[in-house]
Parts: sequence; C-alpha cells; structure tokens
Amino acid sequence: MENFKKFIKQSLNDEFNIKSLNDLQKEAIPIINKDKNVVLISQTGSGKTFCYLLPILENIDFDSNNLQAMIVVPTKELIRQITKILASFKKHNPKLSFLSVINSASMIDFKVESKSPKHQIIVCSPSKFNEISKFKNYTKDIKYIVLDEADMTLDLGFFGLVNQAFSSFKNISNIKKIATSATLHESLSIQISKFFKNSVIVNRSKNIWENENIKHFVIHYNNNEDKKKMLLNVIKKLNPFFGIVFCNTKKEVDEIYEYIYQNKMKVLKIHSGLDNRERKNIFREIKENNVNLLIASDLASRGVDIEGASHIISFDLPKEDLWYIHRAGRSGRKSYKGNSYV
Repeated sequence: MENFKKFIKQSLNDEFNIKSLNDLQKEAIPIINKDKNVVLISQTGSGKTFCYLLPILENIDFDSNNLQAMIVVPTKELIRQITKILASFKKHNPKLSFLSVINSASMIDFKVESKSPKHQIIVCSPSKFNEISKFKNYTKDIKYIVLDEADMTLDLGFFGLVNQAFSSFKNISNIKKIATSATLHESLSIQISKFFKNSVIVNRSKNIWENENIKHFVIHYNNNEDKKKMLLNVIKKLNPFFGIVFCNTKKEVDEIYEYIYQNKMKVLKIHSGLDNRERKNIFREIKENNVNLLIASDLASRGVDIEGASHIISFDLPKEDLWYIHRAGRSGRKSYKGNSYV
C-alpha cells in the first residue's frame, strides 16, 4: 500500500475502508506492473477489479487527457459498477478523467471525440470497444486494455467483436493486456491466447463447485402442485432480508414478479428488457434496503456486486450448470453466509 500514490491510498482508506491488499492483489499487482500480460482467475467478489485499477491509476499520465486505458465489460451493470469506483478515486484526484460508454445509450461521436481527447480511461461494452478501436490516432497512447469478466464476454458471444478490435490496434503487442475471469475453461483459453502473448496466469480459484459459505437445498414438490404458489410459500417461510429468485426467461421473470407483487411483498424485477433508468433505480432501491426480493434473469448472476443476498432461489435450473454456480455466488460473498435453493 505504501508504494501507491497519495490519492490512491486516500481513496482506498476513505471511500472503500481498505487498509491493506488481499492475497490476490498482493500477487497480481506487482506482475501487472511489469511488462507482462496477465490473466486473473478468481471467484466473484475476490477483489479482481482493484487488481487492475490500482496499477492503471498508478501509471497513467494525469497531465494528459489522451486515452490511455480501456476497460471492456459485457453488461451495463458492470460498466456502471466500475464507473462508480472510478468516481470515488476522482474525489481525491480531480485530474482523473474517465468516460462510461453504454451502447446506444451513449450518443458519443468518437470522430469528434478523437480529435480533442478528454478522457484517460474509457469503460465500455465490447461493441463500443470495437467501434473506438478503428480511430487509430485516438488509441495511439493506450497503455492498458482490460477484459473484465472475460468468461462472460465469451459466453454471451461478444468475443468476435473483441477479436476484431484487437486486430485494429497497430501497436497491440506494446499494450498491456489484462483479463479477469471467474473460470478458465478451454474455449476462453483459446480466445485469449490469440492476443495475450507472454501471459502470466494468476489463478486463485478454488474448486468453483465448493464454497463453504453457501449451503444448497433442493425443494421437492408434486407435479399436481402449483409451482408459483410453492415458491411463494418458500419465500414467506424463509423471510429473507434480501433474496434473489432466478428465472430462465424474461417472460418468466415478468410472470413471477406479478404473482409475488400481487401477494403484497416488496419485490422488484430485472432483466435485459428494462431500460437504463429502470435498472439504475432498481440497484439504488437494493442498496438502500428498500426491497426484500429481486426477481431476476441470469443478467444479475454474473459480476454485478449485489451485497448481502442472504437467500438465492432458482425457480428452474439454468441450461448450463456453471450458471447455477454464478447464481448461488450472489450469496456467501466475502465473509457472509448464504443459502441457495432449487
């Protein structure tokens, strides 16, 4: 910690109440500070974001407004989450300038932006990353490219855009590349190996199928029973401080939300069909503890930092078993205990 710039130490202490780095950060940050590409493998909630943000904030030039770092993430919620962290650092360093770019919601003309750069860091989606990469003069001073939640980027089918973008950078071999992931499966390894030459893999992942902070339960019911009524009874019995019910489709999210809402419970819903304003309001309500229950698609199961979910319920199992692990991982974060029900 003593090696960081003053504003970084102040921000960590005052904004995040962080007094020392965790084991993952102690291992990863010195490697990132060297001339190596890095792949960070660790479970959600283990502090991977600070692993790359701290070296970026330590090493970019704040006397220049040229674009120096791009952080590429697959969902709008994650973009907002990282932007919020950067805003906390900016309180202690007004020279820090960053831009959050969320697809069509961000009507930014990069042809104009590239002629008079104003931001040292951009946080964006894979599609915007691909768009920005085509402005060669705009990206000539980039020092860092981060693929946050790279496994999710692959799972959602965005890696084609990422590959196109990497191919557009003339100096890609001179740019430090960092990828973070909860898992490192074969498909992701193949994709990353195309551009992550001389990489160091920092693997702090335990067996992703085991988490001592989470207990798992299966609730059996008869075929002639009403499944939604059974769900309601389970929720009432559990009486969660804050729980998440995961569904496989947007339609199912809407139907269960209506059913629970009609039964006079404090409930919200989230899926990809909601607009940006609605999503921001939902996460604000959750943060302010104004709701006991969230009905969600798998959009909320990956990467989004929802603190303190005491109970997770899967109305149906997801199509792929790995997504169940990500759902359950919304509870049992840090030192908290959690329960996951199917």
